[in-house]
Amino acid sequence: MPAWTLLLLLVFAAFVSAIFWPAVYAMAFRQMFRAWPDARDAFVGRGSWLSFSRRFGRAYAVGALALAFAWILVGSRLLPDTTIGAWLLFGPAILLIAVAVSLGALVVCRWAVDD
Repeated sequence: MPAWTLLLLLVFAAFVSAIFWPAVYAMAFRQMFRAWPDARDAFVGRGSWLSFSRRFGRAYAVGALALAFAWILVGSRLLPDTTIGAWLLFGPAILLIAVAVSLGALVVCRWAVDD
């Protein structure tokens, strides 16, 4: 087998494992929380983040991610090609991506503790 075929196979395996690993991790936590109610209670805590996650859930996470990429496309045409322009272009986009990832993580955490 040529070396490039092995390298391509390893890259493909790394890509597939990177996609499926978070789902396996969430499923394992869900099973653990079902088996040990005390662990679930400790993870949930006061539960204030559950209502926040229900209110600002998946739609807001996808919206923030779409808004970040839309800002990159629109802002690259509007802003000057300077250091300040780069900060104005990428700063809000990175902030929106962080918000999207945080809201998405809350949705996954809520899914893991819901029965």
